[in-house]
Amino acid sequence: MTVTVSIVLGSVRAGRQGPRVAKYLETKFLAAGVKVHIIDPVDYDVPLLAGRYDWLPEDQKTDKFKALHAKLVESDAFVLVTPEYNHSYSPVLANLLDYFWHNEYFGKVAGIATYSMSGFGGVRAAGPLHTLIVGLGLVTIPRELPFPSVHTLLKEDGTLSAEAGSSGESLEGGAVKFAGELKWFAEALQAKRATGGLPAHHVEAHVVVGLTNVLHGSSGVTEAGLDGASIDIPFIQAIIARNRPFVVLGTFRAGRQGSRVVKYLETKFLTAGTMVHVIDPVEYKVPVLAGRFGHLPEDQKTDVFKSLQAKFAEPDALVFVTPE
Repeated sequence: MTVTVSIVLGSVRAGRQGPRVAKYLETKFLAAGVKVHIIDPVDYDVPLLAGRYDWLPEDQKTDKFKALHAKLVESDAFVLVTPEYNHSYSPVLANLLDYFWHNEYFGKVAGIATYSMSGFGGVRAAGPLHTLIVGLGLVTIPRELPFPSVHTLLKEDGTLSAEAGSSGESLEGGAVKFAGELKWFAEALQAKRATGGLPAHHVEAHVVVGLTNVLHGSSGVTEAGLDGASIDIPFIQAIIARNRPFVVLGTFRAGRQGSRVVKYLETKFLTAGTMVHVIDPVEYKVPVLAGRFGHLPEDQKTDVFKSLQAKFAEPDALVFVTPE
């Protein structure tokens, strides 16, 4: 049975280097007898995460979105191609991956390819990405594949440049091993899925308790906020020492629980006589990351976006409220 690998790009910004990495990897997997899809977020118009794909109303599942879902379901393995963003993986990659879960990923395998225009190849992105991959239900192969100084290592068509030298030789050897290792795991897991199905305990259920259980037991959760005003939370006390904290909400999907956590925190800061602003992504229509705010063309900086930037420039402290 043929193995299908999806190479998933993790950047959409102007001048990105990811496509040359994807093209290079495509040749290696094709040479190994593997079917390849290149999944580019640009091609699918993936919106900012608003909930799992299988939870979305049908009228929000565009033809492009359905095509993306079908490719993920078909895939036996994934190669996640990411630059390094702030010592971690690309938020664009996470935004695409997080729309899906065990129905698309469980019992399959993933490999990590990182890149940068420096000599380190974006390797710091790989560690955090392993954690995300495990949470999605994927297995990761031991080998990673970094692309240092990618703009001089590879040409735009994905072939080695004339200046690649010994770095190119090293990459060639590593890439063949990377492709072979991913294919080996993919074939093993593909056979197990075909004959043995999924583990007996595996069910399609996902309950995120998140910060509500950290702050208080579930019995204390109400729509108005969290009960238990006497709870002593050291990090709240530390931030109260600042004059102008902002509480930043990290989700806007239907049924989100973050709002009640925010209300709880807001009461604590107000009780301490501290000014509080709540930043809710719903109000600012933040697009999927296409580059740093300071690097964007002026015509992409809407008035709402500018007001968000102004608010981030103001506070003395930030509290980030996020589900897992």
